[in-house]
Amino acid sequence: MTEKAVFAWGGFLLLLVAIFFLGRASYGMYEKSRIAADQRMANLKELSDLEARKASLEEQVAKLSTPRGVEEELRNRYQVGKEGEQAVMVVDDKGNAELVSATSTAVKSSTATVGFFGGLWNKLFGN
Repeated sequence: MTEKAVFAWGGFLLLLVAIFFLGRASYGMYEKSRIAADQRMANLKELSDLEARKASLEEQVAKLSTPRGVEEELRNRYQVGKEGEQAVMVVDDKGNAELVSATSTAVKSSTATVGFFGGLWNKLFGN
């Protein structure tokens, strides 16, 4: 009976060791699957951001493909006008100024006030 008990305990220990290694391997696979799922979510978000940027860039390229789009971008970026255009300064009662071209296309807008000396200068010299 002692031989049966030894083999029984040996088999039991062998079974416990096998269960331990199988459990450890299963937990390792679970951790890897969680990392992969988190990485997948991050990649999907990055893909969404890149697709939105691509759409924005395609829209901008389409806009710059037309002469009107190029002219608008030049006016906005470098604040220039066509030859022969003149700028008109429109000042409201609060002193806010807006620079408008003669063709009523906004070139530059600012909310800077004229101030006391600027108003005096304008009244004296008509600028």
